[in-house]
Amino acid sequence: MTLGTPDEHGAGSPGLMLRLAVLIVGMGVIALSLLSYRQLRLQAIHEQSDARLRQTQQDKDLWTLRSEIALRTTPEQVGVVAVDYAPSEAETP
Repeated sequence: MTLGTPDEHGAGSPGLMLRLAVLIVGMGVIALSLLSYRQLRLQAIHEQSDARLRQTQQDKDLWTLRSEIALRTTPEQVGVVAVDYAPSEAETP
């Protein structure tokens, strides 16, 4: 047999085992980085969903307040307020 043939070094040679170990560790690192990226994406989507739910709730609260204001306000009250805040003739140039 000549030097460097697979039969001479065998399947249990240190060089081949080292290559296999590096390959396994490298694949593990790649897998962990992909899982980390996936987790970050899921977290961002979750935060975006929470923000949308908060916005929807705030919109509902706003419309509730607007309807309460509309129920408590009469046209006569609006006229009185408009007269109170209207600029007087002395203030106009």
